[in-house]
Amino acid sequence: MSSSNETINKQSVTMTLDQEKGVSSNSSSSSLALDWELDDEEKKHLKSYYRKSDLRITLFFCVGFMLDFMVRITISGAKIVGIVEKLNLNESDFNVALSLFYIGHMLFQIPSNIILKTTKPTLWMMFLLIGMGGVTMATAAVTGKTSLYICRIVLGIIEAGYPAGSLYFLYSWYPRSEVGKRIGYFYSFAAVSNVIEGPINAGLSKIKSNALQQWQWPFLIIGILPCVWGIIGLFMVRDYPQTASFLTLEERKVIHKVLSSQGNKTNQKGFSWKQARFALTNWSIWVCCIMGFAAQVLFNAGALFGPVLLKSMGFSTEMANGFNAIPNIFGFLSLVFSGWVVNMVGSTGITQAVCEAVAAIGFILCVATTQKAALIAGFCIFVIATAPGMALAPAWVSSNQAGTTKPVIASALISAVASFGGFTTSYIYRDQDAPRYILGHAVGIALCGVVIVTSLPLTWLLHRENRKRDSSNSDISHLNEQEIIDLCDRHPEFRYRI
Repeated sequence: MSSSNETINKQSVTMTLDQEKGVSSNSSSSSLALDWELDDEEKKHLKSYYRKSDLRITLFFCVGFMLDFMVRITISGAKIVGIVEKLNLNESDFNVALSLFYIGHMLFQIPSNIILKTTKPTLWMMFLLIGMGGVTMATAAVTGKTSLYICRIVLGIIEAGYPAGSLYFLYSWYPRSEVGKRIGYFYSFAAVSNVIEGPINAGLSKIKSNALQQWQWPFLIIGILPCVWGIIGLFMVRDYPQTASFLTLEERKVIHKVLSSQGNKTNQKGFSWKQARFALTNWSIWVCCIMGFAAQVLFNAGALFGPVLLKSMGFSTEMANGFNAIPNIFGFLSLVFSGWVVNMVGSTGITQAVCEAVAAIGFILCVATTQKAALIAGFCIFVIATAPGMALAPAWVSSNQAGTTKPVIASALISAVASFGGFTTSYIYRDQDAPRYILGHAVGIALCGVVIVTSLPLTWLLHRENRKRDSSNSDISHLNEQEIIDLCDRHPEFRYRI
């Protein structure tokens, strides 16, 4: 589509949406509940909108996250093919290299999302993809632990914004009842990366070359992929549905109606420090952050150390990489359908508690026995059962936001705190604990308990708040439009997803 036609379409939809704004922004009477009413024609346009946005937005960010996760765990594949020996590292040096990534990753997610909100979102996200690919390729040229540390720190800083920014994009494009499914799809591609990276590393380890050593090939080849995908994204992704040229005017109108009815104002310009402070002091977000942190530790036990754990059970290097793909395939499926399961169960908290209770059984098997079959069964159980938890806490946070700025800070906060889980995992699965890794598995059991005892009370508290709002008659007609927007999820008509 030509730029002139795109400009005309943007102006046309903006005029139409501005005409509706006088009705929707008088929010004391607008509903911020989970459901909305559409006629048959609008439902048809909304269905078409979902189809287009899934192909252009959700799919793009899902594949990008797969490449993102492949980039961050490439170092684990390089360990198996000799990076520790070739760079004269000890096990402590390698664990430091793993953890340095997560320090940068944790600290720079909120600043990155602030940049995302105050600049052109699409350009910023593509810069992050291309940047992480470039740093990964540069890692193939490191000569010792100092240069490896520098590459890992820079990779963490650049990569920090991609998961948080992707959550914000999905929130900006989908209503609250649908965003959880897309976040499930999004995180499921981390499991896809585990499925395909093992065979890729196994294949690359067979390359014989005088120019490069075996450990350098994964960094070089895998690093190219996000660079290419970032360039594709410049043509594939648009900032917000209200200005997307691949949507019809009717599709943009209906999604504007749906998002506005739920308090989603992310397409509006400007940054509200008031909403940012609200996000940083919101107790329910911090409870979800605790769950997200625990879930990331549990998921990374299999993602980062799966091949290492399998090798300690007696598998060869090639078999460890190959077999690791099997439970991750089922982990992928459990993530894909996690949003559907939540909608059927009617509760994110209950779904999460059940998943971690099953995962605890897997960790207990790994601690309680030395039989190879039982160890493999326990490994498969916890890899599969911990996978949905990676998506459920971020989806819970994203589906319970409103306003212009609070969603962008909330998505960055949950992603930042959860990312510290990868840092933690690198220290609880220590080489001196091989082959049983009692410490790591014991911490896994404890963290399953943490998720259960936080998710169930939060479910009850949010349900109680919804009932309280159902019975109240709060009047906010005296507030102006900006004050109403700044209420975010404190709006009396807002209802939480439990």
